Amino acid sequence: NEIPIKGNDRIDQDAIAQTSRALFRSGNFDDVQIGRDGDVLVITLVERPSISEINIDGNKAIKTEDLLEGLKGSGLAVGQVFQRATLEQMRVELQRQYVSQGRYDATIETEVAEQARNRVAVNIDINEGTVAKIKHINNAVPSKNAVAGAPRIRRWTSVKSNAPGSQATATSHICAPIQR
Repeated sequence: NEIPIKGNDRIDQDAIAQTSRALFRSGNFDDVQIGRDGDVLVITLVERPSISEINIDGNKAIKTEDLLEGLKGSGLAVGQVFQRATLEQMRVELQRQYVSQGRYDATIETEVAEQARNRVAVNIDINEGTVAKIKHINNAVPSKNAVAGAPRIRRWTSVKSNAPGSQATATSHICAPIQR
């Protein structure tokens, strides 16, 4: 029961505010309006839709079953209440998964299609991109002359205090001449 009030309760502004917060906190409603019709408390709710289906297209590197299981763990599953913020968080996380595989040009597109009876279909279109490859690694060791001719690098520490009685902060700097 989401409503903290019962029939025949005396209702004040605090009880109305608590009821409104409790209903929003449930995550099941897009809008909650509480009003009065004479001596009757009227609560008008706009329910969030439920997910009727999830369609995933374009994935090869990550199995559909694994994606669906991950979505379920995030609260996106058939029969669950749909929350757009959860879908966006999932899209960002999925993008990170592909980047961690070296697929820096992967894209994830999501679409929410409204259906009858306050339901939605979630469509996820994945372009996995290509795996980044290292073309060349330079393993050459510099000669003694190249190292001997390198610019000198100096290090110093400065201490700065902004106001009397404040703690001083130490900052370390590295200085090297710029070669032109």
